[in-house]
Amino acid sequence: MPLEAVLEQLRRQDIKITRDMIYSLSRLDRAATAELRAAWPTLPLDRRQAIVVEAGDTAEDDVEVDFDDLFKVALRDDDSTVKVAAIQGLWEYTTRDLITPLIDLLEKDSDPGVRSTAALALGRFVLMGEFDELPASEQDRAEEALRRVYDRDGEDLEVRARALESIGASSKPYVGELIGAAHQSGNYRLRLSAIHAMGRSCDERWLPVLLQEMTDDEAEVRFEAVGATGRIADESTINTIAELLEDEDREVQLAAIEALGHIGGRRVKQHLRLMLKSEEPALREAAETALDEADLNIDPLTAEYRI
Repeated sequence: MPLEAVLEQLRRQDIKITRDMIYSLSRLDRAATAELRAAWPTLPLDRRQAIVVEAGDTAEDDVEVDFDDLFKVALRDDDSTVKVAAIQGLWEYTTRDLITPLIDLLEKDSDPGVRSTAALALGRFVLMGEFDELPASEQDRAEEALRRVYDRDGEDLEVRARALESIGASSKPYVGELIGAAHQSGNYRLRLSAIHAMGRSCDERWLPVLLQEMTDDEAEVRFEAVGATGRIADESTINTIAELLEDEDREVQLAAIEALGHIGGRRVKQHLRLMLKSEEPALREAAETALDEADLNIDPLTAEYRI
């Protein structure tokens, strides 16, 4: 069906949005993207919201679709729900042309939910820069915007927390000081984000802090700490992580399973195989996934000892 006809149907609220309509918005060429951009403001708000949400759900189910152009059009919407869904829809988009729109949303949007989602999304570009997959100047643009917002007087706490998490991937010297200060700030939300950022840094210096946080009374703290420890992936932490396989909180248990999978090795696989006997389907499924990852983390030089 021609895009013009699809757009006309999408304008009509008496017509149900179908999966075929959504598929028509996949893999748009330049002309079709321009047509969608011109028509987008004419669509009713509830239809625009439904389109971006449905497109995101469809993309999760079908790897063949590509709604990047749709989501980039939706980034310019006036509605916060649409913009958040659009940013989330572009979660795996790694082309640098997204950096400027995300910075604009981070620094200028009036809605804290949009700003915090943009802050999280910019984190991938900080990480890409660390792996030399992005020019240093582009990484610096993303990182500097995140720090400006983090330091901005009166900024929403959730936005600051998400900005700190994204900055955590940077290896610049000031980042460790920022993480440490947030962790010791006395603010519970910033403490959680600091723990998360420790994991994103992949810096072993944080391991003593993280091992201590894994014994905290709060499940949220244990969850973030074991996840961060898993990202650092040091074999010395296996036994402490394994203790959380019996945690009273299900999400902490799942995070511990995932963390062990990141580390890999013989001892990890022994713990994970025990979890395959769990009466809880979610734990068994997570253990199977982690075992698959653990197999990929075997050191070929010592494989005979890590079975």
